[in-house]
Formats: sequence, C-alpha cells, structure tokens
Amino acid sequence: MAKVFTYNLWHGLSPEGVLRFQEMEPKTRRQVRYQLQVELLKQLDDCDFYFLQEVNPVARRSRQLAKTLGMEFYHCRDNSGIKWGAWGVPANLDSGLCTLISDRQYVESYRVVRLSEGRHTFLSQKASFQLSEGRSALFVSTFSKESGRSLWVNTHLHHGIEMSENIQAQVVDLRKAGKISEGVEEELLLRLQAADDRRQREVETLLKELESEKNRYNLIVVAGDLNATPKSKTLERLNEFGFEALETQSIEGQPLVTWDPKRNQANHILSRKYIPSLLLEDLSFDKKTVHHLEELARSWEYQPRKIDYLLGWSKTGILQVKSSTLVGVPEVYDLAPSDHFGVLSEFIWSPFQTGSV
Repeated sequence: MAKVFTYNLWHGLSPEGVLRFQEMEPKTRRQVRYQLQVELLKQLDDCDFYFLQEVNPVARRSRQLAKTLGMEFYHCRDNSGIKWGAWGVPANLDSGLCTLISDRQYVESYRVVRLSEGRHTFLSQKASFQLSEGRSALFVSTFSKESGRSLWVNTHLHHGIEMSENIQAQVVDLRKAGKISEGVEEELLLRLQAADDRRQREVETLLKELESEKNRYNLIVVAGDLNATPKSKTLERLNEFGFEALETQSIEGQPLVTWDPKRNQANHILSRKYIPSLLLEDLSFDKKTVHHLEELARSWEYQPRKIDYLLGWSKTGILQVKSSTLVGVPEVYDLAPSDHFGVLSEFIWSPFQTGSV
C-alpha cells in the first residue's frame, strides 16, 4: 500500500513588479501560514510521498521540510526570474516543485522535464534566466519490493481561466446586448481559449515523455495542480493515456473540491483583485465595460472546483483506492495553510495474476 499527498502551498505573490513581486499578505501572516503547513505535514508523517507545488523559496523550504519530516527531497525551480543562487530579481520569487520521499523507498534517479517556457530560458539549481512564466514536471524513479520500478511525477500546469459552454454563452450575451462588439467578442474568446490551449500543449509534452518510458515501469503516478476540472480536455487526454483517479470522487458525500473560495475565504479574499493570464484593459475604451468584464472574469475564476489530482497508470497490475481525505480545510473564517486544499490518498497496486488478461 502507498500513501500519497499532493498540495499546492501557495506562494502568495502577484506577478506585478520587477525588483519584487507584489505580496498579497503581510510577511508575518505568511510566516504563520507556512508554520501551519509544517504542522499539517507533520500530522501526515506516515506518507510515502508528498508532492508539493509553489514551494517558495524552493531550495531552502525543501531542505527545511525534509529535515523536519525526516525524508529525502528532490526539487526544481519552475518560476524564479533572473537568479544567481538565491540572489536576483524578483527578489521574493524562487518558486518550484518539491517531492518528499520516505526512506521506505529506494530512489533510482530523478530529472526535470520542461513543459513550457519562454524563449532564451535557462533554469538550474544554481542559476536562472527567465523572463516569462514556465511550467515543469519533476520525475522521480523508485524501486520497491511491493511494486517494483515506479515513476512519480510532480507537476503544476498553467494557471488560467478554463473555457466552458457557460462562459462562452455569457460572452455571446454581452455582444447581443450591445456591450461589446463582434471584434471584442472574438478577441475575448481567443484569450480565454489560450489558457486551455497552453495546458493542452503542456500535457502533450508530459505524455510524450511518459510514452517513451512507460514500458520500464509497473506504476506511474502523476500528482499536482493541473488547473483543470475533471471534465476538461486536459483530464480527458490523461484518461485516454490510461491514467485513473487515485482518489475518490467525493468525501463524506461532498464533491472533492480542492479550490474553494467559499470555504477558504481568509486566503482567497487577498487575491480578489488578481485575474490570472487574462488581459482586459485594452478591449474597450469604456471603463464600465472593462469593469464589467473584470467582474465576470472574477466570477469565472472563483468558482469552486477540483483542480488538484492524484492519478495512476499501470499495465501490469490493478490499482485500488482504499481511502481519500481532503486536507487543510479550515473552520469558517479561520486561516487555512494555503489557498488550495490538499488531497491525501491510500491505494494498493496488485500485480495481475499469471494467465490473467
């Protein structure tokens, strides 16, 4: 049996500024929240794998968490700007992925796969040159007596509003009501579709890497913040490859929602002004129209949904989920450790019996 946990820790930064990114919360509040994260992870100390995203600063926090939990760690930068060591700009951004692994696992190798990045980008543990957002996947290969060789993939796909039939209908209604022109309608739909298209390219890059390696493994697990809902094309593509959920679809009768501004108000209220990856100001000279578009975009962004996943693939055995838990859910108005909720799951991999189909 394996016990795994995925969690976006939330760096709490808005991509505004050059020397420093805008911080959504005071330093003391962030320190309290980070300590809540440490306490939460310590409560899950029998986990085999922690898959963490938006670990900032990634090298220092990864070492600290690994030492506190008594685990091995592997990490990579995905968004850090221009850095030499820990020095550079933006001074407060050095975010990345961290996979913590218990000593019950034998680690064979690890590597980083870049899923998307700007031109002339260079990222390493010692230095980085990055002028636009990038996304990565951290591959760790392990061997155990129970499941043989396994591949564990930690990733974080592009964050942008996901297109839906409801959103498209609302944009069309704006044009029919005369609030936007046909040209603005077309441009807005293109910008909204761009986030989905980028996630699709990222997942295709990921699956291309997995396709070339899958015959080496009995088990492949992909975990992380995919910024896509279960019915999205992103998840559809992963399912087509053969991945299946390693968590239940509901917990105690409630849908498994990992991004929920209504249940996580203390954190989400801080980011209400920020609409990720969607430029609106140039679409109209009418301030009322721009304001209306911004309010619509916020309503789309702040819909409760599931975007964090634990997914498993195997052609040599059966995957059986034993239990799932939503972690980091606060009491009403209390401070949660992150703007996401984490997903904890226990599952069993059992080899096919000889002669089975």
